[in-house]
Amino acid sequence: MFKAIKSLIESRASANHYDTSRHLPDHEITELVRLATLAPSAYNFQNWKFIAVRSPRPKRV
Repeated sequence: MFKAIKSLIESRASANHYDTSRHLPDHEITELVRLATLAPSAYNFQNWKFIAVRSPRPKRV
């Protein structure tokens, strides 16, 4: 599953459906953030903000 997400990010495709019951280990979150920072940003500002939601309640929203 991680390799599939990595491939999607690197190919710049977007995901429209998420499995809110899935838990990602810290090393996978760290790698996803690293990969996300490779994407270009508007005017090359790189003003990223990442939030890893870990508890089930906020994921329901």
